[in-house]
Amino acid sequence: MNTQTQTQAPFTSRLEARVGELVDRAASVAPGKENSTWMRWVLLAVGLFFLWRIGRFAKSVFWTLFGIGVAFWWTGGAAWFFRHVQ
Repeated sequence: MNTQTQTQAPFTSRLEARVGELVDRAASVAPGKENSTWMRWVLLAVGLFFLWRIGRFAKSVFWTLFGIGVAFWWTGGAAWFFRHVQ
């Protein structure tokens, strides 16, 4: 029988254990007013985190495209492009 055991990094196993604990805690809370309030705050925090990450990504993409455009303009590529497109 060919089996391979993959060793996990200590960080990964600790992270998975912590996430498992959080999921168990969230599942064990009885549904009610305090659970919905807690869940709203969690969803708000997750939403804000994703907006922050999207904003950082959009900013870096903008500056990358801007730099490529400026290099294209300075090398004369824009003049060549507009002369041949028309």
